Amino acid sequence: MESMQLTYHQAMKNRDIISVFTEEIDTEPFIVGCIIAITNDWILVNNISPNGCNDGLYLISPQDIGRISSGGLYEEKIKKLYIMQKQTPLPDFHAKDLLSAILIFSQSNDLLVSCDICNRNTFECCGYVENIGNGTVTLHTYDDWGNAFSEIIVKMDYISRIACNTDYEKNIKALISNS
Repeated sequence: MESMQLTYHQAMKNRDIISVFTEEIDTEPFIVGCIIAITNDWILVNNISPNGCNDGLYLISPQDIGRISSGGLYEEKIKKLYIMQKQTPLPDFHAKDLLSAILIFSQSNDLLVSCDICNRNTFECCGYVENIGNGTVTLHTYDDWGNAFSEIIVKMDYISRIACNTDYEKNIKALISNS
């Protein structure tokens, strides 16, 4: 695990574009981007879409990462597209508690978040952060059509991954605004 930590820190320092794989068997779902923050518990990735554009943030536990890839043909293609699209990487994100920091960031910037709860490798809910405190977060959630769904309270210890302001959340936000 220490060699992976060194790799994460080196990738962040060099602003390398990396692919992060979380599934053991199915390698289709993966994240591509630049690491912008690291703690012992979390890694924050500035996600980059397949067309080379900034695509929100992913907060993921290092324990959920099975492998990473850097310097391969795919990462080089994304890097080239990123430069061609004239994208600007997000600045490094400094916080001791990245989970709380990304939730506060989302709340203060009126951004939707999707949460993977209890490490199911799927985002169970998408919503606005309403309240953070006492080890919990309250989300006002929406369905895939932008309809208000429910208000949920989740123990922060149960959150295993967060996506913030990716194309998925942006699309839900547009549907909410248009209803």
